[in-house]
Amino acid sequence: MSVRQEDVRNEEASLLFKPFALVGLFLCLLASIWFQLYTMIGILAFILVLAGFIFVWNKLAVHHIDLKLELPVSRVFAGDNFRVYTSVKNNKSLPLVWLDVEFNKSQLVSWQDKPFYIVRFMWLLSYQEVDWEVKGRALQRGVYSIGKITMKSGDGFRFMESKKMYDFHKKMYIYPKLVPIRIPPFQPSMQWDVQGKQGGLLEDPLIVSGVRDYEPGDDWKRFNWWASARSGKMQTNVFQPIVAKQLIIVVDVAGFAPTKTFAEEEKQQKYVLEKEKVFESFLSVVASVGVAYHDQGIQIGFATNARNYLNESQEIVQPEKEITSVLDSLA
Repeated sequence: MSVRQEDVRNEEASLLFKPFALVGLFLCLLASIWFQLYTMIGILAFILVLAGFIFVWNKLAVHHIDLKLELPVSRVFAGDNFRVYTSVKNNKSLPLVWLDVEFNKSQLVSWQDKPFYIVRFMWLLSYQEVDWEVKGRALQRGVYSIGKITMKSGDGFRFMESKKMYDFHKKMYIYPKLVPIRIPPFQPSMQWDVQGKQGGLLEDPLIVSGVRDYEPGDDWKRFNWWASARSGKMQTNVFQPIVAKQLIIVVDVAGFAPTKTFAEEEKQQKYVLEKEKVFESFLSVVASVGVAYHDQGIQIGFATNARNYLNESQEIVQPEKEITSVLDSLA
């Protein structure tokens, strides 16, 4: 997992520690020295020294902080729970009074049953490492990118604070929600590339499913001598057909695109939301059908005229033992 750390930036600062305020305090200090106002000199000097100390602390606070993230499961169904394992380590001798770690807000997932997640540590000591887990829940179909995680820290009085961004290139595929369905039994079908008297079906010569009366043109290798002797009529073996258990699901999404335009914005939004709701329900049925047949040992393929989350045409998924590629396309 590649992680990119961005530059440290000042996030917030008290008005007393803004650059213009510090310049004003410094000018007041010079004036106090000129007029020999010793009490004011002491107060202003203390404030400026404190400001310098806080500024240096703030700059060093988020340096040499390692943030790690592990996502054990990268593919889930909508409505499923998942866990993210994180750790943070202070790789310097300067302790931290406080440290905030914040995940990006997303409509696809929730963290600890909230739309956003932020955790605060008090006193992260020198070279100390802390591990914890975050509970998440997949809310709806889509491809969720964990993306940037924000880390903030600063002085104990929170006069100033800095932040650092960690960019985690880690994606989670959230499949459509599975719904209860009833599927018809898988029926043998003709194979397009196979020709012959058997109607396009291959047969297993080792498995005899029955016998029938002889018909002119039957191969003599299919002749059943024992059945013919018992019945007094010429009998031919019927072998078990070999059926390729493959199913290709073809999805046309053209009918789900919004086609109406309303003058009122509220009606337009309601119309678009209804279209999206119907589309998501449709995808849930498609995913449920694919999973149900896959559980019966049938290879599933997928083809659609939809575009993926990168706005690219989706490639046809050939039937295969695993259904992951099909569900990824649906996500």
